[in-house]
Amino acid sequence: MTLASFRSCTSFPGGTPIPYGGSTQSKDIEFIGEGLPGAPYEIFENSNVLARGNFNLSGAFVERLQNLSSGSHLFKLREHGSALPTSDWALRIRTSRPIGSILVGLSPWGLTLNDDGSRGYVPVGGKLQVIDTDNSTLLAPINIPKLISSWGMALTHNGARAFVLNSSDTLVVDLTTSTVIATLPIHGTWIVPARDGSKVFISNYAQHALAVVDSNSFLFSNIPVGQLPRQLATSLDGNRVYVAHSSNAVAVVDARTLVVLKQIHTGFPVYGLAVSPDGNHVYAAGFLTTHSVLVKLDSSTGLTIWTLNTGTETRGLAINHSGTRVYCCYRDQESKVITIDALSSQILATAQLPVGPMSLEISPDDQNAYVPCLDSGIVSVIDLAPGASNAQAQDVSSLAGESVERIPKERFPGGVD
Repeated sequence: MTLASFRSCTSFPGGTPIPYGGSTQSKDIEFIGEGLPGAPYEIFENSNVLARGNFNLSGAFVERLQNLSSGSHLFKLREHGSALPTSDWALRIRTSRPIGSILVGLSPWGLTLNDDGSRGYVPVGGKLQVIDTDNSTLLAPINIPKLISSWGMALTHNGARAFVLNSSDTLVVDLTTSTVIATLPIHGTWIVPARDGSKVFISNYAQHALAVVDSNSFLFSNIPVGQLPRQLATSLDGNRVYVAHSSNAVAVVDARTLVVLKQIHTGFPVYGLAVSPDGNHVYAAGFLTTHSVLVKLDSSTGLTIWTLNTGTETRGLAINHSGTRVYCCYRDQESKVITIDALSSQILATAQLPVGPMSLEISPDDQNAYVPCLDSGIVSVIDLAPGASNAQAQDVSSLAGESVERIPKERFPGGVD
């Protein structure tokens, strides 16, 4: 017998997936469920029945819940009013996040969100700054005296452990006790966790390799991938790791066997990298003689689908969770983030930022971007909704008196600037 169960939940309209325990700004959501063909079902919360019907002949249903209240919800599914629930779905409906600038300290390079997007972690000298993303405010920092400067971090163990890139090594930090529990001799420039949390992948810049670290034993190995590796990305299914590097290509690594499967050639040194959720496309940004370029590539054939000329210092890339938008940082005099239609390459929006955007993270609900600005000590919070002006993202008047200057490129490996 097939028990009635929720299969997925998305916002409406838009269809952005809402994971179990996730959040959305939309007050209208849509459930897809499965059960016994023709059997009745009810969706309820507390004692209130919100929807009822019958599974179709294929054993499925689609139900839309509208005008939901802000706050936490736990929806349950049962076959009828006297039956016990056989499935549930927890989520949170929140109001819009404040946009603008958050002063975090010298040289923020990367920001990492926890699984539900409620916290952002920014490593800077001597500490991890912790951002409450609902309110765009700083919480108490996690002090790490050994941390000199950092290019980013990754979370494992359900957010309880952080692997933090340091000036010349990698620190493993227990966030529950705020203690460094290991120091690894890996000098990295980018870091991402495996999808299952069992490993951490680090661009081992000086070794021209991908370092693969066991997240429990801290043992690691290096896989040669190409000269001067930088941004990393993993496929949604966790089976592939993509490595941007300066040998004019993107390396594709099998995340299980740790073998380089192929190189997707670009014709230029690659700095920024993003992979579509379905794994069919790779987006690569890098440098030509006079300007930067962003290309969309077929991940199977390596063929170029489109090319977009970008600023003189194009940096990190990100893609939204539905795969429809690509976001690109410019660190040059323009200091901005552009929103690009992934299908057509059309530039849809531009957000002007404080000096030096280097990378960005997209919230799980695709509503906001968090952009560390290296040269100004700021994280900018951007509204990604169509037509959003992001005027507040330009306002740094409250930071008057703070030093805003370009960070000398010799501070970073290989003259990364």
